[in-house]
Amino acid sequence: TDQVLEPYIEAQRLEVFDAAIEELFGPPERKDVEFVHEDDDVTILRVARDGELLGYAVEAAGSGYNAPIEVMVSFSPDRSEITGMVVLGHDETPGIGDFIEKEDFRKQFVGMPVSVTIQDSDDPGESEVEAVSGATATVRGALRAVNRAMDALVEHVGEA
Repeated sequence: TDQVLEPYIEAQRLEVFDAAIEELFGPPERKDVEFVHEDDDVTILRVARDGELLGYAVEAAGSGYNAPIEVMVSFSPDRSEITGMVVLGHDETPGIGDFIEKEDFRKQFVGMPVSVTIQDSDDPGESEVEAVSGATATVRGALRAVNRAMDALVEHVGEA
């Protein structure tokens, strides 16, 4: 049955990617998306329009409270900072851990440098996001995913 379902699963994955790319890089008018690297852990995409590099998008996952948290993180063309983050999938507890999908949580990553490891804090400073009482595993799972995306970008595309 896996072979029968595989094309449908891949089609669903590409739909999710398309929606995430649109959210991170704007409407789909003539965007060129190129797979730069793909393995079991991460997928790295190069996104351009009319030959101009818009940035990179990296899909990665980190273990959350219930299951992996899958994210797509966008990066500036020079690979120096995060420009956005979208949650592609999770199985966190509704009403407790699903806050990671909300803009208030996701916008904390925008502008963070690729050269740091992001952590959580009750009083967040530079390269930290706000800790959420009762949802520590969820926050840290999202952080693991974002940090993995940054590491993969540096490893497979290079530093800024």
